Amino acid sequence: TGLHTIVSNTGTLFNIAAGTYSLWQGNTYAVGGALTFDKLTNSLDGPTNRGLDEEVCFYVSPGAWTDLMNEQAALRFYDKTYSSKETDNGFEGIKFHSQNGMVRIKPHIFVPEGFAYAFPVSRMQRLGATDITFTVPGSDGKEFFYQLPGNAGYGIRCYTMQALFCETPARATLLSG
Repeated sequence: TGLHTIVSNTGTLFNIAAGTYSLWQGNTYAVGGALTFDKLTNSLDGPTNRGLDEEVCFYVSPGAWTDLMNEQAALRFYDKTYSSKETDNGFEGIKFHSQNGMVRIKPHIFVPEGFAYAFPVSRMQRLGATDITFTVPGSDGKEFFYQLPGNAGYGIRCYTMQALFCETPARATLLSG
């Protein structure tokens, strides 16, 4: 179960019914066009009314990031460091303070166009039996490569057993559109 499913849950997730326990249901916010700074801050109203009082991280698509970065760059004031020969402008991340506390905005290549996710990082956990490994479980770790059956070649396998878990879905938001 990924972040999208956790935040957009309206049914039963992890054996807890969101219809019975409303704090187990995430928030949704319909953007309806280009993602702007104003829409980001408005999308925090729902989670704040449901207990959000901590740092939040927004993950946005690269296209939405470009819009947000250009919006913030246009608001920049030039000071004594201004040079008519060259300028340095743009951002790798945006940080601001809102009604819930610190908010960070970051672009991520795995966020699909038309979506953005806001969640308290401190309430997210990665649970599981093993982290990513290339060692065959139960072996001595010396068998990194294995011969491909029926082919002239070698391969490697990647093992993992982990999942994402959110302690408080009511403090997260899925932005769409």
